[in-house]
Amino acid sequence: MSSNPDVTITPEPLVIDAPTIAEALDNATGLIPAVVARAGITVECRTGLISIPSDWLGIQIRTTTDPLPTWRTFLAPFQINETPVPGIIDRFIPAPPPELEFQHGFYELKVVQYRNAGGVPGAARDESNPAAFRVDLIAPYAVASSREQPTVPTLVNAPAGTVIDNAFLINQGGLEISIPPNTFSSQPGRFEAGDMINVYFSPVMDPRPEYLVTGAGVPMPPPPAQSSYFLPASQIILSGLYYIFYTITDRAGNVSRPSFNEFRTVSLLTDPVPLEPFLPLAPAPRDGSTDDLLSIADYVQGIKLHIEQYLNFATGLDKFETQWESEPFGPQSPELSGFPVVFSNMNDAIKAAYTATLGPQTVSVRYRIDRNGVFFLSPAKTVRLDLSVEGPVLPGTLEPGEMNPGLNPAQVFGADSAELNTLRIGDANQPVTIVIPLWNIAALPHPGNEFYLYWGASKERVGPFPLSTTVPGADATFTIPWEVVARHGNNMQPVSYSVIGPGTINENPSPVTTVNVIDAVTVELAPAEYERLEFGDWTCLSLAQRMPGSPPVLAAILRIPGDVRLVVGNTVKVTVTITNEYPELPPGPFVLDITTPPLTAGDVANGFNVDIIYRPFLAQVPFGPCEVTYTTNVAGGGVGRGQLAEVYTIFSNPDSFCDGIPA
Repeated sequence: MSSNPDVTITPEPLVIDAPTIAEALDNATGLIPAVVARAGITVECRTGLISIPSDWLGIQIRTTTDPLPTWRTFLAPFQINETPVPGIIDRFIPAPPPELEFQHGFYELKVVQYRNAGGVPGAARDESNPAAFRVDLIAPYAVASSREQPTVPTLVNAPAGTVIDNAFLINQGGLEISIPPNTFSSQPGRFEAGDMINVYFSPVMDPRPEYLVTGAGVPMPPPPAQSSYFLPASQIILSGLYYIFYTITDRAGNVSRPSFNEFRTVSLLTDPVPLEPFLPLAPAPRDGSTDDLLSIADYVQGIKLHIEQYLNFATGLDKFETQWESEPFGPQSPELSGFPVVFSNMNDAIKAAYTATLGPQTVSVRYRIDRNGVFFLSPAKTVRLDLSVEGPVLPGTLEPGEMNPGLNPAQVFGADSAELNTLRIGDANQPVTIVIPLWNIAALPHPGNEFYLYWGASKERVGPFPLSTTVPGADATFTIPWEVVARHGNNMQPVSYSVIGPGTINENPSPVTTVNVIDAVTVELAPAEYERLEFGDWTCLSLAQRMPGSPPVLAAILRIPGDVRLVVGNTVKVTVTITNEYPELPPGPFVLDITTPPLTAGDVANGFNVDIIYRPFLAQVPFGPCEVTYTTNVAGGGVGRGQLAEVYTIFSNPDSFCDGIPA
């Protein structure tokens, strides 16, 4: 302290220990891992020997490579607020926006301490020694704006053209790989102590963990020394084309691009002997088959290619690709797990292989085995392929077998009416006329063309029918028997046709016409049965009492026979017609319709009874004839009609009605 009381003594700043970075790889350089640079760092701030809780600490930073390194705020001052004051106070500083990473570079950090000045930091007092802080975001062989490939490695004991086979490995014991020194020209990507080499022995040219052979890495010496790594024979176990390359990882964890690669063929397995592929839809000549044709029907079904077991196969290693004609090889299969290997979804290649305009074309198909980059071609199988059609050519945007919009929809007419695409009861049991407006685009109609007609959801095929005319745009007509319609029943029925001809076995399908069959298809069912007849007549003695009273409720009973064509859940409409022959009452005829409850399985199998209540309906006719029919929708879509059932009724007594009411 000064001896002059009027002089204020300002103490000299004391130097506090430098801060440290918790995540740093070492305190001497302050280097942090690259992943930390993209997250944030924890600065360990040392306090003074006589710091008090109200003191403030701040962190400053400067870039040491600047021409005039200048301190600037890194973390604004914060109050200690801890009793007692700890010797080290940690502060996490996140990576700054907008990049959310600390910039690549060399820095220094220091901690500045302040006494409290009314709730804010006062003038800066003590400060720490500076601490090194380094951020490395640039990989070996790289600068900030680009990444180069490291130099190709050298295979010391396997010069170009060497095949690594069992004899080689027995003689050499393995593969000696030499890594050239890093002589990259720009400072950020040059060698630094701590660089590690990662060597890959791989069937692919990108670095994958499963093909890394150096584990944690091989230390890289400073230039001009070269690195070397010996890959033992025990790690060379599969065959194929293998690539040898490396990456370099620096201390911060930055990884270089893969180096330029060397490659060698490894042949430790006996070469496979592939067989000719097998096509189940064109099996000839297997088992004496002569079918060597793949048609549109096969294409629609799905053409499959089988690769069958061959000599010297390698499970888990061999992969396959197929080729039609000179088209590119298709997508590769997974590694072999069992036989047969089945390929499907080859339609694009199959279509491209067919270049003819009409009729079969000879094409070849084969496959190749990919054994880790070494390919083995199978013998080619020759088949005939036909994707053509007679009639208008299918547009290229459509798949073979799809409906051809160049064909006009069929028009359907019944024999009794001129209603388009509608058949009614009057048309039943008569031929149905089909009218087809002919196409007028290539290839035009010719005398060799014929039609097949397809009726119903099951596409019943009828024909073939010759063209009644070959004039483009004219109407060609033919008829089909009613039995075709009857087999499919009533309601809406899809109808289409196809064009065929001598040039190909394929059919050219038309768009679909919807034909409305309105109760025109009927099925004859057994007649209803009159129950409790008296000497062949339906009389008062035939009636059953359903409810006592004056008069009682009486009913005549009909039985509808069981029939397998009846449908559970459908109802039956019973129609009863009676005519009066008693001259004192109206003659009629009188008609009663009765709709039954939905049929049960027992009703269908065994038949069921229907009651006709005597009064008021039957009481209208003291005596006279009775007729009964019934209808219901039957299996197959038609209308079932019961045959006419007739009986003579005497529903009266000499001087009264059956229920006792006087005449």
